[in-house]
Order: sequence, then C-alpha cells, then structure tokens
Amino acid sequence: LKLLALDDINKAISVDPASVEALEIHVSINKSTSNLESAIQSCKKIIRLDENNFTAWNRLAEMYAETGNWVESINSFNMCVKLKPEKASAYYEKAKRKFLKNKNTEALEYLKKSFVRNESTKDQPEVKSSKLDK
Repeated sequence: LKLLALDDINKAISVDPASVEALEIHVSINKSTSNLESAIQSCKKIIRLDENNFTAWNRLAEMYAETGNWVESINSFNMCVKLKPEKASAYYEKAKRKFLKNKNTEALEYLKKSFVRNESTKDQPEVKSSKLDK
C-alpha cells in the first residue's frame, strides 16, 4: 500500500515539483519505509523552496540523527532554534545530540533552556529516557 502511495506522490511531484505538501508526504512515506536518504533529499527540497520551514528542518535533524550524521543533525537543530527560539523541543533535541557527542556542559545548557517554559506557547519537550538512547 505504501508503495502505491509512493508511486502516486511521485507522480504528483512530477506534475508540481514545487508542491511542499507533496514533498512532505514523500518524506513521510519514505521515512516510514526506512528509506531515509530519499526522505532527507525531499526535506532538502522543501527547505530550498521554503528555508523557514521549521517542520522540514526538524524532520531533517531527526533523520540525520537516525543515520548517525550528528554534525548535520546539530546544524539542522540550530536552524530550528533560530527559526523558533520559543520551541522547547528544539533545545531538548539539540541537548540530546550534544550528550551523544560527549559535550555534556553544552548539553546541560540546552537542556536548561528546554525547560524554561514559554508562557505564550506552553511548549514543553517530550521527555522520555529512551529518547536519550537514540
């Protein structure tokens, strides 16, 4: 079923390569089938079309982390923080990557920032101990 959906979304992208919505679906399908390289490429296309797309930067950062590309993961989370500094989750994700790179002092600073609640958004990171295992 996912392969049929992928075929359909590829057709939609060929008709309108600038459709962010189609590219987002392409990312989701490829990520769900563990085709991370294709999903990463689609995220990059979205960012070329809209460099301020927080969701694309966030998904890109997560996929880079899943592939072990910590440098690009951190760089992408840097963009998330730049685009939406009020999002606690961006700081939390950045802290996780710093911990994984044994940069504990920096990680703690980002972790502290992640728990400073933004009163306008009520954004709080989803904290699960298993997330640090990634």
